[in-house]
Amino acid sequence: MKGIRLAIFLAIKDMLNNVGSLVFVSAALGFLFANVLFSRFMLYGFETVIKGLVPKVSGHLYVSPPRGKPYLYDARQTLAEIRNKDLIQSLGPVLEMPCVLDYKGNRIVTIVWGIDFDEQVMSLKSHIVSGSYFSSPYADEIILGKVLKERFEQKIPKDKRIDVGDTPEAIFIKEHNIDKFNRDVYRAKYCKIAGVADFRDYVANNNIFMPIEALRSSVILNNRASSIFVRLKDNVELDEISLESFKPSGREVQIKHWKDRDDYGTDDLVNGFNVISIITFGVSIICAAILVAFVIYFSTQKKRRTIGILRAIGIKGRIFLIFFILEGVLFSIIGVTSGTVIYYALESYLREHPIVMPFGNLYPIFEINSYILASALFLAVSFAASVYYAVKSGKENIVKIIRGD
Repeated sequence: MKGIRLAIFLAIKDMLNNVGSLVFVSAALGFLFANVLFSRFMLYGFETVIKGLVPKVSGHLYVSPPRGKPYLYDARQTLAEIRNKDLIQSLGPVLEMPCVLDYKGNRIVTIVWGIDFDEQVMSLKSHIVSGSYFSSPYADEIILGKVLKERFEQKIPKDKRIDVGDTPEAIFIKEHNIDKFNRDVYRAKYCKIAGVADFRDYVANNNIFMPIEALRSSVILNNRASSIFVRLKDNVELDEISLESFKPSGREVQIKHWKDRDDYGTDDLVNGFNVISIITFGVSIICAAILVAFVIYFSTQKKRRTIGILRAIGIKGRIFLIFFILEGVLFSIIGVTSGTVIYYALESYLREHPIVMPFGNLYPIFEINSYILASALFLAVSFAASVYYAVKSGKENIVKIIRGD
């Protein structure tokens, strides 16, 4: 016990006698540990934000026509049968049609989504950034996605701009109306721009929105829907339920997961970020090990003669073994502490000023289990890096050390 106390005393005294080295090593290790935490917790933040990427617009589930059919022909009846499911929070029909928007002498091709006037799945009302919502369920009005508006403004003359209240011509493309009952449908009508919406979702922001009844009237598709968007209650775990349980009896429809509409490749994005996070994590751990090993090596070389003299007067080698290992671990503990402070400052700043991405505001999210694992690994590699040079210094020949050989 006396030997351990002596080793602790020597380690602390040595660190305090070299304040410059202590500050440098602590700052370097702190930066590395903060980098480990930031890369890991930024991934959690990314996963949390991106999980709502598609559901926040199209819902958790969607009901689509059977294979080979262009529409749900009896959308009202299908809605009525699904509406009674206990796990559903809201749902609504959507009619998707290709569209050419002709505005101020320029055209742009996009998709128009016809949605219920009182729809609650995508909450279009809450995403209006300029203008207003539709004035009535049958109004010939459109709401532009923010990205589509910006794309269009790049095409029109620089001295002009897209203004709420203007009436561009919406042309519904004949070739895409594949309903066998309406082969000759070709409609073009003027629609007032009611507002602009920003969903923070790139796909939705490249679309046009229109009241579904007005769109049905325009393309003569009464009671049709391309799909029905379904939002589940907040406490429902989608992966734990059967999609077939939402299927209305006696109707040929498909019930699909939101990931089936995932144009981003959400899983690929998460996996890609995860690989980057693991690489950053590993490099930071290796750098920490190298830094601690270098510090211990430098310390053993600097104190080589002093150690030899102390060993010659009877202080056992294991004291110095404990001394150097303890010094490495203390450096690591200081690094973990200072790194935690640095990370906390970064997280606090990013929560106030998040990174703006197309799919949402991005900032790191703290997760205790990962923090414990990172701290344990950091201490473990510091311990391992200290052991080699500590053992080596304890086995050197006393006479050669004192002579300086």
